[in-house]
Amino acid sequence: MTSLSFVSFACAGEEDPIDEPDRDGGAALVRDGGEAAGDAGASDGGAADDAGAPRDGGELGDGGASRDAGIARDAGASRDGGAPRDGGAPMVTCIPDFSAADACGGDPVGTWTYRGACTDQNYFASFAEVCPGVQFSNQLIATGGTVQVNGDGTFSRMVSTQVSVDTTWPAFCTSRAGGCATLQSYIQTLFGATASCSLAGRGGCECAVTADVFIVDSGDYSVSGGLLVAEGHEYFYCVDQGVFAYRGTANNQIDPVFTYVLTP
Repeated sequence: MTSLSFVSFACAGEEDPIDEPDRDGGAALVRDGGEAAGDAGASDGGAADDAGAPRDGGELGDGGASRDAGIARDAGASRDGGAPRDGGAPMVTCIPDFSAADACGGDPVGTWTYRGACTDQNYFASFAEVCPGVQFSNQLIATGGTVQVNGDGTFSRMVSTQVSVDTTWPAFCTSRAGGCATLQSYIQTLFGATASCSLAGRGGCECAVTADVFIVDSGDYSVSGGLLVAEGHEYFYCVDQGVFAYRGTANNQIDPVFTYVLTP
């Protein structure tokens, strides 16, 4: 039984080189149903069902489709997930705030391919801890990989998730950082993300940021109603009409951020 997760987006506990006096102004996680990236100031701690920092990886099988048989609440892919990563996959829709109310349970046994991911959180909200004036837009999520769920109560999973966002940093933050080039290096070093920054209006900087999360794990699992427990980590899940969706519960400190949607 093994479990190995690689998460490339992580915050260091060092002194803040941009805005030390403003550390108390950091924005918490935004809950707005998949368009969370646009509002760094709103806070809900990552949504009630999603305790845990976004930098966490995940365990298997937190499932979920919609409350009414695995069909999404709205047609079309969300801005941060739901669309298939490859052109041949069927269209699926992701519920950003998937919760116990959406967890229909079902039989997860089989080989499943990741088709979409979404979240009601601002994955990059920790940027606001060093610059409360930073603005976010166009958060996008792509995912791919497979999970094998066996009838003997074991599983194995390999999944990669990429999150990107456009950010605008005000002049009072970028000047303290020493300019856009220094800010770009700072984002990459402190937050472990890839960044590309350029000069914006009024002395600020615009930075396109990308973070990657890689999860490779395996072990034992059990199911009870709409709850799946994999290696001690709880997930809400739903398998219905050929769609397997899951998300970590508030008690899951490994992968509470994303809702994942899979098909055979």
